[in-house]
Amino acid sequence: MGGEAARDWKTALSVAECLGEIPFVFVARRRRWHDMPLPPNIDLIFDLPLPEFMETMAGARVVLLPLIEDSPTAGLLVLTHAGLMGRFVLVTRTPFTEQYFPPECQDLLVPVSDSGALVERITRWWSNHDDRTAAATRLRAYILERHSPEAYAERIAGEVGRMLAEDASPSKRP
Repeated sequence: MGGEAARDWKTALSVAECLGEIPFVFVARRRRWHDMPLPPNIDLIFDLPLPEFMETMAGARVVLLPLIEDSPTAGLLVLTHAGLMGRFVLVTRTPFTEQYFPPECQDLLVPVSDSGALVERITRWWSNHDDRTAAATRLRAYILERHSPEAYAERIAGEVGRMLAEDASPSKRP
């Protein structure tokens, strides 16, 4: 788990405590961390530079992203990078995060502050390599198709082309 904006560390700590046999790596900004007791299965790293953060995320079996609010920017950078890396991502369902998951991956979204749902989902997916890999592959394909820089550029180019064609239409000429 990592990132900065609107992270639900309390829920994440509860999940890690319930799943004591699973090792967790939390990456946080020191200035945003409220000192809280850590279960022994958590390795807490502060202020990890982006290349090292990406390397850590690339090695994760599960990327956990619990969020506390419906901020439009909360978690989206971590979500898209993890998805594009082909990582399996569990994230809080918000009106913004659900747009990044195809219909067949909606069970990777959990309700806000629901540690029980996160524990259940991690337990279900943790040892199931084939299903976890298949879900991560579906998520990656969807993000590439809908939310990659190339997909955005294609949509922008399409809109520009549409506006140019509209401006050049005979009904727009004086």
